[in-house]
Amino acid sequence: MTTPSTPEQALHIAPSARGQVRPILLILAFLFIYVIVWLLHVVPAALALAGVVVFGLVGALGVVTAWRSRRWGPVLRLDASGVTVKDQPVVAWSDLREVAITGMQPQWFFGTGYPRYQVVAFIPRPGVVLPSLPLPGSRVFKGRLLKGRHRLYGTLLVLMPHAMTATADEIGEAVARWGNLPVTQQRPARRA
Repeated sequence: MTTPSTPEQALHIAPSARGQVRPILLILAFLFIYVIVWLLHVVPAALALAGVVVFGLVGALGVVTAWRSRRWGPVLRLDASGVTVKDQPVVAWSDLREVAITGMQPQWFFGTGYPRYQVVAFIPRPGVVLPSLPLPGSRVFKGRLLKGRHRLYGTLLVLMPHAMTATADEIGEAVARWGNLPVTQQRPARRA
């Protein structure tokens, strides 16, 4: 039987509202541009309206999520026992194949090369299904988001360190220390 780790023997990762500000501002800047383009009739109205709707919804979701996440506390814990997602059982290190640190996908949106916004993906062994971090929104929205994450990263357990209290390097060091797993730094594959 393993004894629970003390806080000094674990890495607790929580959402960081401060880390979410820059991406939200970027989304809201695109919203503003689409509104201006719409008002100035620079592009067809239908295209401008589509941009306003998409960036408006994504921006609103980002603001609501950042606001709500302030109260979540730690959503992930890494320790000698394994990986624990909030309100889920511990996933043993032996259930994981590797941890990949890569750029955010889709690459066409976030740019080429190794982007500033990294993603830490916990890759399970075949047959293992990992839990995801707590997500806001409706069941339909969550289902679509999780399908997209699995398609892009090969796992449901994906962290975006820029919006968390731990960096990709800190997470990688914790994984190497407690999980003895390979931590790979990858450039995103080009998608056609």
